[in-house]
Amino acid sequence: MDNILAKLEQAIAGQPKILIVMHNNPDPDTIASAQGLKTLLTTKWRRKVVIAYSGIIARPENKAMVRSLKIGLVKLKTLNPAEWPFVAVVDGQPGAGNISLPEGATVGIVIDHHGRKRTCKGLPFVDIRPKYGSTSTIITEYLIKAKVKPTKKLATALYYGIKTDTQNLGRDVTEADIKSSMFLYPQLLFKTLAKIEHPTLPRGFFVSMNQAITDMVIYGDAVICDLRDLEYPDVVSVTADSFLQMENIRWTFSFGCFEDRLFLSIRTNQRRTSAGRVAQIITHHQGSAGGHATIAGGAVDVKGMTDVKREALKAKLTERFLRAIKRETCKAEQLVK
Repeated sequence: MDNILAKLEQAIAGQPKILIVMHNNPDPDTIASAQGLKTLLTTKWRRKVVIAYSGIIARPENKAMVRSLKIGLVKLKTLNPAEWPFVAVVDGQPGAGNISLPEGATVGIVIDHHGRKRTCKGLPFVDIRPKYGSTSTIITEYLIKAKVKPTKKLATALYYGIKTDTQNLGRDVTEADIKSSMFLYPQLLFKTLAKIEHPTLPRGFFVSMNQAITDMVIYGDAVICDLRDLEYPDVVSVTADSFLQMENIRWTFSFGCFEDRLFLSIRTNQRRTSAGRVAQIITHHQGSAGGHATIAGGAVDVKGMTDVKREALKAKLTERFLRAIKRETCKAEQLVK
């Protein structure tokens, strides 16, 4: 770990300003990771740091996290790229399809827990650990080794980032995730965390869930749900997570359109076939996707497509999904008849 910190210090040498870019429509893990890296860079090396993102933060829990823990974020489009030539990417990688970067920017730092992409080759600092359950775990280890004590707000953010990406330390979890969680736990703002985890929900959320339950189709032990037009992209992941709790269901596949992109989420409680690999198979040559053994997501550009072509795309993705998990011969059934 000493070597990792030394390499990070070397990568930022001569860079007084660093822009941290999160993946589009950021989730708790990327938000916490960005805030943790910002704390390390500003506290240990006195750099000026700004955290930026593209897309939206719409999921109620994520909004509550940013608001309650006072995490300062800015929209990437509001920044002048010329003022931020050096970029750090957390919880994602250049070329992943869900990362928007300033024009002409140099990516100098990549910290992630997804499978390594070729776009990271030759970059000054790359720390990618696919076996880890969250990027927040990696950042927590940095802080421990650098002897930078996180504030209670940061500890709560990092803990929540680990918790959400590992589904309460029950999904794709490693010993490192558990150790980092134990380190952070005594410093948590428990009442604040409870408010983040149980925010008030807009009526539109329940409208979306009602529609999802009505429209969902079951193929043996797999659920497929077309959410049509989304109020916000995270609805697909919420739906995929929720339906996996259904009795005798082993796979869920949810998708819907938001701002000219079709977002998709895949979940499974089976480890013989990787959800991340399935997501890459079904979006092959048509979009970007990735993930881990039990959780995956992706997006396909549908800008300019007619309604007929969008429906054809959804049918093709559904066909590929069923074939990839070997459920193509299962009879389709509606939950609500």
